[in-house]
Amino acid sequence: MPTNYFSLAQQIVVERKYFDISRSEIVRRLEEKGEADIDTEHHTSDDYANTCTVVLRLNIHCKHPNYVEGWTIALKLHNTRIDCLDCEVKFLGMDGVVHAG
Repeated sequence: MPTNYFSLAQQIVVERKYFDISRSEIVRRLEEKGEADIDTEHHTSDDYANTCTVVLRLNIHCKHPNYVEGWTIALKLHNTRIDCLDCEVKFLGMDGVVHAG
């Protein structure tokens, strides 16, 4: 039976997860600190059909809390990122040109 559960990371990424926090509370935390960290217990099963409970952390950061130009959301297992999503409305490319996306 796994003890660090990293062998289940791909499975955990595709499973539905629930974090007990509202969007308005996330926005409040981002406006206050520029970041929000939310933990949850997630139940999954391993290759042997054993039920496993893992603690997942959602880290949300934005560059500027009042004018959001970019943000990052990371899903972490044992404080190690297993999935993420980033967005930058405008960014400076390697060619020196401002891009959007």
